[in-house]
Amino acid sequence: MDSCDASSLPTVRSKQCLKCHYDWHDPESVVRHADERWNRFGLDWDKQYVVELCQAPDGRRYTKYREIDGVPDPFAVRETDPASGKQFVDWGFYTYAEHLRLRDGTRFAFEAHGIWLTEAEAAYLCSNAQQGPAPWVNGIKPRLPPA
Repeated sequence: MDSCDASSLPTVRSKQCLKCHYDWHDPESVVRHADERWNRFGLDWDKQYVVELCQAPDGRRYTKYREIDGVPDPFAVRETDPASGKQFVDWGFYTYAEHLRLRDGTRFAFEAHGIWLTEAEAAYLCSNAQQGPAPWVNGIKPRLPPA
């Protein structure tokens, strides 16, 4: 077990270890408080990840965090440069797009509903003219919410 015990605390009056998060305030019910490194992303702070930009054949887009040496999602069409789990947690949902580029050096962003778009796709959708072929990343139009 990677925890301390009450005898290893700095003073006899200490009731909680700030290293392992065990709490001996009630010796009959020793508890371990949540790890401060816990995050809702489910990422390990010390590991390196990429975000995969994925698109299913029906046009539905989603993202997936993948450890550098992990198995790619079958519908991954692009991925970001790597960053640590801690960096992703610090940046927060969607705002990591402001800090990372795609592996090919281009930018990407999330529209208001959380759907990822490459820089070229976003420019096309924002254009009033929308002339020429749409630059969909894999030739499939993303499933976007109704306007």
